[in-house]
Amino acid sequence: MSVVARRLASVPARSAGQTWHAFVELVSKPGTAAWTTLESIAGVGSMLIAEEYTGAGPIVVMPASGSRVHVYTLHNDDALGDDIDETKLASGPLLELGWSISLPSGADDLALAQAAVAKVTGVTVRDMATDVGEPEAPQRLTVARDVTINLDELSR
Repeated sequence: MSVVARRLASVPARSAGQTWHAFVELVSKPGTAAWTTLESIAGVGSMLIAEEYTGAGPIVVMPASGSRVHVYTLHNDDALGDDIDETKLASGPLLELGWSISLPSGADDLALAQAAVAKVTGVTVRDMATDVGEPEAPQRLTVARDVTINLDELSR
């Protein structure tokens, strides 16, 4: 699976709330369910950005299909530097149903942030010390030279 990374300028280039809105614009489109969902958690998203957790660990966007997106925020002098990459994504990762987002948090704010998104479908908050890793590959059984059976799909 491929990963695309973006680095959004944050404080002092823009407020934490403006940074969250830039993230929402990067990964979703106005009027979509994803846009509405992400705007509904702007408070917790802004808090995680303000605490600079999103500078140390990425916001991980896992679309239903396509490349995973890691979004980092840049703070202080870095927010004014050359590492900013706010290039639009080639496709909207949240346009298809089945997407999920994992937000990083430090231990001090983890329980509060998790509670804030507990009822929000597709959004979780993880301890930023947790490795985001790669999703597990589907189990496959090769039964002949050119035939592969995807056991995960078979069990659905």
